[in-house]
Amino acid sequence: MFANGSVVRHVPQYYLRGLKKDGSMVHLELHGFCSEISKSPVIAGVVTDVTNRIENEKKLQQLHSATEANRAKNEFLSMAAHELRDPLNGISGFSQTLSYAYLHGTINQDTSMLPDILNRIYQSSLYMAALIEGLLEFSSIEAGNVEILYEAVDLSKALDMVQSNLAGKIQEGQLELKIQIQDELPSIHAGLKQLTQILFNIVGNAV
Repeated sequence: MFANGSVVRHVPQYYLRGLKKDGSMVHLELHGFCSEISKSPVIAGVVTDVTNRIENEKKLQQLHSATEANRAKNEFLSMAAHELRDPLNGISGFSQTLSYAYLHGTINQDTSMLPDILNRIYQSSLYMAALIEGLLEFSSIEAGNVEILYEAVDLSKALDMVQSNLAGKIQEGQLELKIQIQDELPSIHAGLKQLTQILFNIVGNAV
C-alpha cells in the first residue's frame, strides 16, 4: 500500500523464453504489479535476464545425476565383483577336490561323489555366467544400447531359469526356494532377458 492509500496488487511471477538476434536462447523472469494512483490504473513490471541462473541450475542437476549414476555404478560393480568371487571359489574348490581324488586313486574306488561335485561345478558356472550377463547388460544400459525384445513371457519359465542359475548358491546356503504360481496365469508382455535378470537380482540378493 502506498502512502496515499492506494493498494498494490502483485501479478504472478512468470518465466519466459526467447531468442536473441544471434539465435541463442534467453530465459526471462517477469515480476509485475498493478495499482491505482489518483484513480488511474497503473501497471508496472520488471523483466530480469536469468539465463545464467537457469543454465547453472541445469548444470547442477546434470552433475547431481551423473554423481548418482556413478555412485550406483560403483556399488553395482563392487557387488558384482564380490558375488563373482563365490562361484569362482566354488569352481576352483570342487575342481581341486576332483583333482585330488583322481591323483590319490579314490575316484576309482568310489565314484558316488562325482555327480555331486560335477553338479556343483555346473551350478557355480551357471551362477557366474548370469552375473557376467548382468555386467554386460549394465554396460549396455550405460552406453544407451539396450534393446528389449518384447514377447509373451511365461512367468514360470523365467522363474525356472532363475532357480536353475541360483541352485548352487541356494544349496550352499542350505536354503530352499519355493515357487508358487497361480494356475492358468496368463503370459505377460515383457523382455524375457531383462525380466529374468531382474528376478535373478531380487532372488540373488535374498540368498
